[in-house]
Amino acid sequence: MRIELSPREAAFVIAALRNWQEESQTTDLAGFYEAYFEEHEPLDSAEIDALCRRIVEAAGE
Repeated sequence: MRIELSPREAAFVIAALRNWQEESQTTDLAGFYEAYFEEHEPLDSAEIDALCRRIVEAAGE
């Protein structure tokens, strides 16, 4: 899958991922959003770090 994000959209996605990463340390967020995780487990902290790096690189920041 490929999508194009504007720098603003990339920043928003990264902020949302970082928020999930932080909040998931103390809260079972997957339980709140279980419809999104019926077939896949949420990303762990290391996977979120890697995804954020990929988004930053793709956005050319």
